[in-house]
Amino acid sequence: MPTLINTLEFQVLEADTGQRVDKFLAAQLITTSRSKIKDLIIREHVFVNGQVVTDPAYKIRPNQRIEVAIPNPTDHHIAVSDTDRFGIEIVYQDEYLLVVNKPAGLITHPGNGDNRESLVSILQNQGMTLANTGDDQRPGIVHRLDKDTSGLLIVAKTNQAHSILVQQLSLRTIKRTYQAAIYGVMCPIIGTIRTKMAKEKRNRTKMAVTRDSGKDSVTHYKTLEMFGSTGASLVECQLETGRTHQIRVHFAYKGHQLIGDQTYGLGINHNLRSLSDSAILAITQFRRQALHATALEFEHPITLEPVRCASNLPEDIEKLLGELRKM
Repeated sequence: MPTLINTLEFQVLEADTGQRVDKFLAAQLITTSRSKIKDLIIREHVFVNGQVVTDPAYKIRPNQRIEVAIPNPTDHHIAVSDTDRFGIEIVYQDEYLLVVNKPAGLITHPGNGDNRESLVSILQNQGMTLANTGDDQRPGIVHRLDKDTSGLLIVAKTNQAHSILVQQLSLRTIKRTYQAAIYGVMCPIIGTIRTKMAKEKRNRTKMAVTRDSGKDSVTHYKTLEMFGSTGASLVECQLETGRTHQIRVHFAYKGHQLIGDQTYGLGINHNLRSLSDSAILAITQFRRQALHATALEFEHPITLEPVRCASNLPEDIEKLLGELRKM
């Protein structure tokens, strides 16, 4: 996945007149240290009205447009906190929204009676203002990722941005791309899974493919890599719809459960004889669904400019794939 440069933009208000540019940016980028901001300025990554500024002491004036170019998010990323155990990476941010790289093991937002640490609580504890329309328990959340799914997620800062992004999601204009490691190989290797989905009658926390009732669910996929003769493969998925657990349920329905899925992948016997012993051990020890949201593309709700964000596979999935490649 290509590495992208993320550009943040801010407008100088009357109240900010005469501030040093490094102090102004420190107040905007609350998750970035003052020394890191000075380094970005000196390295010519800060622009005022389109002109490079290299002096951290430069005094700003009202109505100026300040842009910060954050290079190579895989090497230089903004963490919400240097000390929080999840190390949230912000891939894109401006005054209206942010795109975060959620790690596995972290819930997106709290549920009824569930006060566990969440992405929302971490952002709020860092002083970030999020959109407050809709559900009080999920401020700013445009779409969600399961606790043990990692990857890119849009969070709205303003109510206007939230409303427009939710509408885009409903109109299916937000392009969401995932990669997953699955048992076996899909046939055909490129295709579309179309079903109806609804909650299971016996277990309301699970989803299931249904014949008549339920909501239309569409997942487009292509096989990127195959391991052994039939043991496992890596697929790329694009969601046309975004039902709860959709990718996990669709591949389980086709008999190719996601590796590590503790909900839809247990109790199934798979033919792993073509894989190495170390690969089989890696599969049996992988304890979360091998699913990562790798890319997001959408129209900015305010500026109408295209926003494209990408995220490399996390270390645990890369390690799993490394073992699967051993013959």
